[in-house]
Amino acid sequence: VTIARGCDNHCSYCIVPYVRGKERAHSSDFIIDSVRKLVNEGVVEITLLGQNVNSYSCDGADFPDLLSRVSQETDVRRIRFMTSHPKDLSNKLVDLTASEPKVMPHIHLPMQAGANRVLKRMGRVYTIEHYHGIVEYIREKLDYVCLTTDLIVGFPGETEQEYEQTLDAVRKVQFDSAFMFRYSVRPGTGAAQFDDDVAEEDKIRRLNKLISIQQEISRKRNQRELNQVRFSLVEGASRRDPGVMRARTEGNKTVLFKSDTVAVGSIVPVRIIEADAFTLHGQVEELN
Repeated sequence: VTIARGCDNHCSYCIVPYVRGKERAHSSDFIIDSVRKLVNEGVVEITLLGQNVNSYSCDGADFPDLLSRVSQETDVRRIRFMTSHPKDLSNKLVDLTASEPKVMPHIHLPMQAGANRVLKRMGRVYTIEHYHGIVEYIREKLDYVCLTTDLIVGFPGETEQEYEQTLDAVRKVQFDSAFMFRYSVRPGTGAAQFDDDVAEEDKIRRLNKLISIQQEISRKRNQRELNQVRFSLVEGASRRDPGVMRARTEGNKTVLFKSDTVAVGSIVPVRIIEADAFTLHGQVEELN
């Protein structure tokens, strides 16, 4: 469910503000009505979407206010949101996520880089110290949460030392997973005016090392899921094996399990029995 279109941020690598214009928010009533219609059609889980959901503002309501109304005034069973911008993510939103059972414990929080000079050139308008502060508050308030992120390596002017700062930040935060990219020029963006001075082979090397480090972190994070029961939304059959079902946990992790009785759209308790860096494997649990 789209809550706003456009973006008022001008990250130097991003074309969105130029092609979609300034941020324009839908009213809370319009969004709630949209969710109700989807629920009436059988939808179990919705995701509130915006280029930066945290900057949502309409008729005196901010994003936590909207999230609270959707939780209380609709019969949707599960709610997610993305994408969050670190400069706008508030303690109020974290507190609501911790207290409202319908809001799933998954926060996608793009970090992009771990060096303050690179973040400034990216136009991200926050420091890595501010980012770590948000993460600390999230983990303090939520007993269980999955954190995911976006990362770019090889941004114009990024030194080896600054690249290592990104690796250090990744090790410190311990993301559950990450979307990782090497920088590429997008015509029309601010960064397109910079000298693309990081060699392609260095970009590839940096990206491959980052991926390797994050995959090991993801594997370790997923080991914490072992023997836990996760209430998982059944999405359909596994792409590789039609006899295996695919579902999504509260933390937005993919879990596979064998069953010929569960229906798509149902939420079932799944005990996690195996885990690798990408996928959980489990078995449907019988609850007393």
